[in-house]
Amino acid sequence: HPLTDFEELARAPAAHEMHSGPLSPGMRYAFRLRCETCHGSSCSTPHIVQTRPTAPSPPTVPKANAASFRSATGSVSPFVQLKWKAPNHNGLPVDRYLVQVRRPAGRGPEGEQEWT
Repeated sequence: HPLTDFEELARAPAAHEMHSGPLSPGMRYAFRLRCETCHGSSCSTPHIVQTRPTAPSPPTVPKANAASFRSATGSVSPFVQLKWKAPNHNGLPVDRYLVQVRRPAGRGPEGEQEWT
Protein backbone atom coordinates (compact mmCIF):
# COMPACT_ATOMS: atom_id res chain seq x y z
CA HIS A 1 0.00 0.00 0.00
CA PRO A 2 1.57 3.35 -1.03
CA LEU A 3 0.74 5.17 2.23
CA THR A 4 2.53 2.54 4.34
CA ASP A 5 5.73 2.27 2.26
CA PHE A 6 7.89 4.97 3.81
CA GLU A 7 11.17 6.34 2.48
CA GLU A 8 13.67 8.43 4.38
CA LEU A 9 13.54 12.14 3.50
CA ALA A 10 16.25 13.45 5.82
CA ARG A 11 18.32 12.78 8.93
CA ALA A 12 18.72 15.66 11.32
CA PRO A 13 20.35 15.55 14.75
CA ALA A 14 18.07 17.04 17.42
CA ALA A 15 15.91 19.01 14.95
CA HIS A 16 12.30 19.87 15.80
CA GLU A 17 11.21 21.08 12.37
CA MET A 18 11.76 20.11 8.75
CA HIS A 19 10.40 21.22 5.38
CA SER A 20 9.61 18.69 2.69
CA GLY A 21 9.00 19.27 -0.98
CA PRO A 22 8.25 19.57 -3.70
CA LEU A 23 4.91 17.74 -3.43
CA SER A 24 2.57 16.98 -6.31
CA PRO A 25 -0.85 18.69 -6.37
CA GLY A 26 -3.97 16.71 -5.50
CA MET A 27 -2.10 13.85 -3.79
CA ARG A 28 -2.26 12.21 -0.37
CA TYR A 29 0.97 11.81 1.56
CA ALA A 30 1.66 10.08 4.86
CA PHE A 31 4.48 11.44 7.04
CA ARG A 32 5.87 9.88 10.19
CA LEU A 33 8.78 10.61 12.47
CA ARG A 34 11.31 7.99 13.50
CA CYS A 35 13.43 8.60 16.62
CA GLU A 36 16.74 6.78 17.07
CA THR A 37 19.18 6.31 19.91
CA CYS A 38 22.02 3.88 20.45
CA HIS A 39 19.47 1.60 22.22
CA GLY A 40 16.95 1.40 19.35
CA SER A 41 14.28 3.33 17.50
CA SER A 42 10.54 3.99 17.46
CA CYS A 43 8.07 5.56 15.00
CA SER A 44 5.22 8.02 15.38
CA THR A 45 1.76 7.34 14.02
CA PRO A 46 1.58 8.54 10.39
CA HIS A 47 0.01 11.93 9.68
CA ILE A 48 -1.93 12.13 6.37
CA VAL A 49 -1.64 15.31 4.31
CA GLN A 50 -3.74 16.03 1.21
CA THR A 51 -2.31 18.66 -1.16
CA ARG A 52 -4.69 20.92 -3.05
CA PRO A 53 -5.35 20.22 -6.71
CA THR A 54 -4.31 22.83 -9.27
CA ALA A 55 -5.47 23.70 -12.76
CA PRO A 56 -4.83 21.02 -15.37
CA SER A 57 -1.81 21.26 -17.65
CA PRO A 58 -2.49 22.83 -21.05
CA PRO A 59 -4.04 20.40 -23.51
CA THR A 60 -2.02 19.18 -26.46
CA VAL A 61 -2.47 20.84 -29.85
CA PRO A 62 -5.56 19.16 -31.32
CA LYS A 63 -5.35 17.21 -34.55
CA ALA A 64 -8.00 18.36 -37.01
CA ASN A 65 -9.45 16.62 -40.05
CA ALA A 66 -11.73 18.59 -42.33
CA ALA A 67 -14.40 16.58 -44.12
CA SER A 68 -17.84 16.93 -45.69
CA PHE A 69 -21.11 15.17 -45.05
CA ARG A 70 -23.50 14.61 -47.96
CA SER A 71 -27.13 14.26 -46.93
CA ALA A 72 -29.69 12.03 -48.62
CA THR A 73 -31.00 15.11 -50.47
CA GLY A 74 -27.51 15.83 -51.87
CA SER A 75 -26.62 18.90 -49.81
CA VAL A 76 -23.02 19.05 -48.60
CA SER A 77 -22.13 20.18 -45.08
CA PRO A 78 -18.46 20.65 -44.16
CA PHE A 79 -17.30 19.79 -40.66
CA VAL A 80 -14.09 19.27 -38.72
CA GLN A 81 -13.16 16.37 -36.45
CA LEU A 82 -10.88 17.29 -33.53
CA LYS A 83 -8.83 14.84 -31.45
CA TRP A 84 -6.46 15.51 -28.54
CA LYS A 85 -4.72 13.76 -25.70
CA ALA A 86 -5.95 14.36 -22.18
CA PRO A 87 -3.63 16.70 -20.24
CA ASN A 88 -2.14 16.01 -16.82
CA HIS A 89 -5.10 16.70 -14.51
CA ASN A 90 -2.96 17.71 -11.47
CA GLY A 91 -5.14 16.07 -8.86
CA LEU A 92 -8.65 16.81 -10.13
CA PRO A 93 -10.04 15.06 -13.24
CA VAL A 94 -11.03 17.30 -16.16
CA ASP A 95 -14.83 17.37 -16.30
CA ARG A 96 -15.29 19.32 -19.55
CA TYR A 97 -13.49 20.80 -22.52
CA LEU A 98 -14.44 24.05 -24.25
CA VAL A 99 -13.74 24.02 -27.99
CA GLN A 100 -13.11 27.51 -29.35
CA VAL A 101 -12.79 28.74 -32.93
CA ARG A 102 -11.41 31.87 -34.60
CA ARG A 103 -13.11 32.59 -37.91
CA PRO A 104 -11.48 34.35 -40.86
CA ALA A 105 -12.63 37.96 -41.32
CA GLY A 106 -11.59 38.21 -44.96
CA ARG A 107 -8.47 39.19 -46.84
CA GLY A 108 -6.04 41.96 -46.00
CA PRO A 109 -4.57 44.49 -48.46
CA GLU A 110 -1.77 42.06 -49.42
CA GLY A 111 -4.19 39.16 -49.95
CA GLU A 112 -3.34 37.48 -46.64
CA GLN A 113 -6.12 36.04 -44.50
CA GLU A 114 -7.20 38.24 -41.59
CA TRP A 115 -8.72 36.93 -38.36
CA THR A 116 -11.45 38.30 -36.16
